[in-house]
Amino acid sequence: LPSCAPKPCDFLEAPDNSLINFMSRSGYDQGYGSEAHVQCRPGYVSLQPSILTCGAEGKWEGEIHPCVDIPCGAPPLPENGNAVVSIKSDDYIAEYTCVTGYRIEGIRDIKCQTNSQWQLGM
Repeated sequence: LPSCAPKPCDFLEAPDNSLINFMSRSGYDQGYGSEAHVQCRPGYVSLQPSILTCGAEGKWEGEIHPCVDIPCGAPPLPENGNAVVSIKSDDYIAEYTCVTGYRIEGIRDIKCQTNSQWQLGM
């Protein structure tokens, strides 16, 4: 018997300094209704999240925001931890989280200083 599968979207190439993660409830990562989450590579940050949706006509819908250099580069990462950099009031702030089963001890945020070094205590 025939079946109906989500219509695929055009090939989506990762913009400079970024990676793409595809997500879909149907299992068709690049088909109708799926999402493409554009994430900046370490050392880069975007002012806004970039999430595209595969539309019914096979075209990606949404806007990709550029990934710009973080003056301090990628923040140092603790073992079993992650950092997400965001821009708040013109400051680059790295916020730390831990993988499942671990917890933060010590500082949770660090700031990129004007001398392009990460401030290790806020």
